[in-house]
Amino acid sequence: MNSLFERLIAARRLSNREIRREGSRKLPDQTRLSRLKKERLATKDCFCSPCPA
Repeated sequence: MNSLFERLIAARRLSNREIRREGSRKLPDQTRLSRLKKERLATKDCFCSPCPA
């Protein structure tokens, strides 16, 4: 179970890093930014969902 949480945390950190990178560009790609934010939210949903039995 810990490895699952570690992978989710790593994925969320990567998403955050990519969102910051894309947002800091002179002309950010709004489509890519939206997709990255959705991925980050999906990662959060997996993290917050009840543990499978």
